[in-house]
Amino acid sequence: MKNNTFKFVLFKRILIFTVLVLALFFAINTTVDVVGSKLLADVYQFKESLTMDEAIRSFPETQKVISSINGKCQIINDNTVVFPKNVKKSYSEEELISLMNGMSKIGDKTYKAVLTPIRDKKNYFQMIIVPTDKIQTNYAIQMDIYDSRNNTYLNFLLIAIIIFFGGYFLISRLVVRKTNKMIVKPISDLKEDMANVSQGSYDIEKASYEIIEFNEMRKSFEEMTETLQSLSEKAKNDEFLKSQIISELGHDIKNSITPIVGYTNILKNKDYLLKEDLDMMEKILSNCKDMQEMLGMLVEYGKLSRIDYHLNKTKIDVMEIFKSVIGEKYSNFENKNIDQIIKLEDKPINLLLDYIEIKRAIGNIIGNAATHNPEFSVVEFSYRETEFYVDLIVADTGNEIEESNLKIIFEPFIREKPTIEKQGHSGLGLSISKKIIEKHGGELLLEQPFENYTKAFIIRLPK
Repeated sequence: MKNNTFKFVLFKRILIFTVLVLALFFAINTTVDVVGSKLLADVYQFKESLTMDEAIRSFPETQKVISSINGKCQIINDNTVVFPKNVKKSYSEEELISLMNGMSKIGDKTYKAVLTPIRDKKNYFQMIIVPTDKIQTNYAIQMDIYDSRNNTYLNFLLIAIIIFFGGYFLISRLVVRKTNKMIVKPISDLKEDMANVSQGSYDIEKASYEIIEFNEMRKSFEEMTETLQSLSEKAKNDEFLKSQIISELGHDIKNSITPIVGYTNILKNKDYLLKEDLDMMEKILSNCKDMQEMLGMLVEYGKLSRIDYHLNKTKIDVMEIFKSVIGEKYSNFENKNIDQIIKLEDKPINLLLDYIEIKRAIGNIIGNAATHNPEFSVVEFSYRETEFYVDLIVADTGNEIEESNLKIIFEPFIREKPTIEKQGHSGLGLSISKKIIEKHGGELLLEQPFENYTKAFIIRLPK
């Protein structure tokens, strides 16, 4: 494929369009000129059966019509004018040929002649001479004396005009279509491939175009895509490795804590231990339990971050899960004198969900509402349903989340200070919930404020 600059291609298309339109114009103009000339000649020529006497008798009327357009009518024998008799003139062969071809100059005008033979006089002709500009623009002048011919010319002229504009439109469409193919297609291809790349699909085909600038742009895009693909693969490998390390490390540490818990429980049962020793062992067991829970969350976060992890989805009632988790967390709220308002209907809403994971996500959100809100707060559990999604809403009257944390609240290891003394908060709960919900094709949203409440966490799941 021969490559050209955009400027050259545009110029070439404009030039082709102009040449084609001019060619169409001149072709139609020439055709109209020829047809008009023939019709005009037919108007003013004698009938084939016209004799010399009839030609002379009709001469005054013919001359009157022709002179109205600065022309003249003559009867010639060979090259000499024989009528009207007061005209003394002979034409050379060159002059007659020039008149017949419409190239005879008299003064500042060009004239054309039409010869019609006289039937009963050998070598006699009627010659009508008219200015060529009158032939080109006045074919219909005085044609009303022959209405049928006049209508023929006008109809032909109308058809010629229609053909011209039709041809103009067709040429325009052809040129524009070709130009569009050269300009729009590269842009459309690039737009489509950019959309694919933005979705993480780097499998794009190599392409080449006629315009140099588009080739350069395409080449740059393909090189950029290859770089992005390489970085993406590296990032996936790094993420996979990181997730695997987190999961395995968390699992190993969790397993190491299990013997400590076991040995501590054995020691607790010894009769010789003092109360202070028992209290210390209770603290050891409590801390081990917190560590096991945090390590469990760390392992869960690593598992969810792996690209090869898949949910086990089945059709289940999400409202039943929501109510179940609220019941399980009831004592957490009661212990802090947090009032609970439950606005849920006995209406099943079946969605395609992973039961264990979605319950974990809902539990983290509700657990946080108990952990991070002060005493005597109010927490409301509600929902809203649309044609496309279901929202599970946990709203509260507790403290606002600091503005500096709003944008990073769902990132791992980001935590608000718990309002209870026990510092067992890993900062992974919201991040795990967000990953679980997103793997279900949903969203975890924070609205602050929300209606009559300080804030609300909203679990949005698609139908």
